[in-house]
Amino acid sequence: MRTIAIGPERAPSATGLMSLGEFLRRLVNCPDAPPRTVVLEQQIHIGTGFHGKWYRSQREHWLGSLGYVIAKHAAAGVEASDMPAKPQWTRTHCFPMLFWVAESAGVDDETLHRAEAAAYEAAALIGRDHPSHGRAARSVLPWTLVEHALREHVPLSSRAVTQQAVSDAYHHLAGKLPRFRLPGAT
Repeated sequence: MRTIAIGPERAPSATGLMSLGEFLRRLVNCPDAPPRTVVLEQQIHIGTGFHGKWYRSQREHWLGSLGYVIAKHAAAGVEASDMPAKPQWTRTHCFPMLFWVAESAGVDDETLHRAEAAAYEAAALIGRDHPSHGRAARSVLPWTLVEHALREHVPLSSRAVTQQAVSDAYHHLAGKLPRFRLPGAT
């Protein structure tokens, strides 16, 4: 089983934009199942344990999904670790996935409460992952807020620890869903 390469260990970007590599190095240090995320998933019936999802936690969901992105770019000869993380945030449809990052990053309780209310409303309209869920989440949890909270509250993991965690999550994804297997990554 090949390790998913995260790229050279670097300090946070001088441009202020969080890279995909930095995002992953912070996500690795987040808990698998913070309490509010677990309750949210159970209440809206979306996320870990619902609809036959491949992942066992939102942490694994992020690490495996981004591991796939990195492996896909690497197969094309592109180093994805230096790409901005924001586009990944913007494309995500899973409300619990976005909420998990915010809770793990220490976003304030009032904002998390508003996000929970938005999740209940979105799930009442459409009871599965949907682009409208991502938009509803980001209306309360914009990238700039989450990026700041991650940098303020979640330390960077080492490159080696991050690579191993991302590789493990990606290989779990590829083992459950063969369409995500990439040449040279498994």
